[in-house]
Amino acid sequence: MELIERADAYLKAEPTLHALRMCHRFGKGINVHITKLPNEIEQIVESCLAGAQIRRGSMLLWDCSWEFTCFQSECSPVGHCSEAIPLLESAYDNLELCVICDEDSIWGDKYVKCKKRCTSDTKDKCAECSDKLSDDCVRGCRSLYDKEVNEVCGGFDFYLNDHMDHKSGWRARIKQGPGGAFQKFLMQVQRLYLHDGNNVLTVT
Repeated sequence: MELIERADAYLKAEPTLHALRMCHRFGKGINVHITKLPNEIEQIVESCLAGAQIRRGSMLLWDCSWEFTCFQSECSPVGHCSEAIPLLESAYDNLELCVICDEDSIWGDKYVKCKKRCTSDTKDKCAECSDKLSDDCVRGCRSLYDKEVNEVCGGFDFYLNDHMDHKSGWRARIKQGPGGAFQKFLMQVQRLYLHDGNNVLTVT
């Protein structure tokens, strides 16, 4: 997926990089100072431009990861409900929080002291804490909240629709055959290798 992100970002930066190279090599005029730069400096500028485009396009990698997670059915309703504020508030209100979390909230700095979490003295620790105490303790108020949200959101159409949209998005990305997105991506990678070697893989 990182390759997809880098290839897409590099292709978007390619017109600017091409213009930079042409000016560096063939620029004329008293104000065309770029021609005086050593090749090593010009290549550093190229790397900076391509790297900036990759950082601007960093959400592409997140989109791909999220779509792939849904495609494998490894997502959860809570991941699809971040903007469903009334449902989230309803789930929060349904919880019986411990004293610490009730005062500071389950996202506060004092969550490490949540009274429902496993402690070093707990004999029958949960699966997350069996080897080492974890913030993901399944008995903690935060985990109980996630469970409540999953139950509340799981039956709503918007969750199912969003989930299916992500699965369809991943299928579109990997579609093979003439005109498929995957074939287009392979052609882009081949083009990059022919044009710039493996720069698309190494730019930072």
